[in-house]
Amino acid sequence: MTQVTEVVRRIQAAAESIQYKPGEDIDKVLRFGLIESGAGNDKSCFTTWFFAGGDIRHTAAYCHYLLWFAQHEPSFSVDQLKDMTKVWIRQPAEFSGYCGFKEFWALVQDLIGCLDGVKAKAELVDLLDALWRYTSNLNTWVYMYIPWGVGYLFPLRDEKYFAEALKFANL
Repeated sequence: MTQVTEVVRRIQAAAESIQYKPGEDIDKVLRFGLIESGAGNDKSCFTTWFFAGGDIRHTAAYCHYLLWFAQHEPSFSVDQLKDMTKVWIRQPAEFSGYCGFKEFWALVQDLIGCLDGVKAKAELVDLLDALWRYTSNLNTWVYMYIPWGVGYLFPLRDEKYFAEALKFANL
């Protein structure tokens, strides 16, 4: 079995493990607000959730684009696609790992580590498809567990609200 095949299988297994129940990282970071690195503004986990969740979502989208290019755009060589993969997924995955999504970052490191062994677009498609499935599942759990009720702290404002507030500004 090649290194690429091993990484594909490892990522596929991780994707399957979080398909119907959240993984440990989701529980730690989103359910319990445990972020070992201390990431977050003013000892708050909200910004960490917000930005890491966005990076997880973006990584799923980047994988989708790369998959599409690899399968449907002959002008991109496998080497160009490998370079794009490294650039597009490393930073958001690394930041998410810093924010507590350690499994995600470890899987991306494995993927990047085996890219030199990728010789054909089909192999890259297998890797990216596995990571796309993982990040899509992870993203679903982010949206299930993020405490959306926090939005009630920031209601929409209208002109009447600010006209009333201006009365107090002249005190």
